[in-house]
Amino acid sequence: MQAGRGAQRRLGAVESALRQEDEERRRIARELHDTTGQNLIAAGYELGIVERGIADPPPQVRAALAQARALLDASVAELRTLSYLLHPPLLDEAGLIVALATLADGFERRAGIRVEVAVAPDLAERRWSPEVELALYRVAQEALTNLQRHAGATRARLTLRALPWRRLELSVSHGAARRSAGGEGASPLVEGTGIRGMRSRLDALGGRLTVTRHEGGVRVTATVPVHGGEA
Repeated sequence: MQAGRGAQRRLGAVESALRQEDEERRRIARELHDTTGQNLIAAGYELGIVERGIADPPPQVRAALAQARALLDASVAELRTLSYLLHPPLLDEAGLIVALATLADGFERRAGIRVEVAVAPDLAERRWSPEVELALYRVAQEALTNLQRHAGATRARLTLRALPWRRLELSVSHGAARRSAGGEGASPLVEGTGIRGMRSRLDALGGRLTVTRHEGGVRVTATVPVHGGEA
């Protein structure tokens, strides 16, 4: 009984820490978008006034203005990407499925890794609790990043489906599964900070994370219970 209470307290502490982290991500993303981003855009307007005010600038000045414009444009684009990665507004506005598709598209453009998104047809219009949607989104985000960093993948597959007993499963993988006498996959990969963070986030929701080796790659699978009208 005492051990059970201790486990509940630990899960509660993890859930509280994750909630604070998510709120801080939202705050930073909002500040970057609404303040820093707007300042950069305003700087671009001011630069335009300078460009129009110089009738016939010397080549060096013309080149410096063009370079300044290019740096501002690149900074605005990078800031928008960073803000979205910290907390995607689409997740709140349009839900998990739209946010996952946008994540895959952006990741493909940045990393050059083709990402196929497969969502079960019966889930196309579904929404789940903000906690469940954010947890699965973070798993997909971290799993794709790990593929880019460690696996040398050129293609990946992101799958979302419903399981019996009101559970939702998200998997991110590349490579063909290797079958063995003990079943699919092999020994779990060594866990880094990202995987431990994903596991803690799912544990707080009563979910489960598995990471298995596959032939030529890995598969990250997150399973989380959903309740009431979510299923």
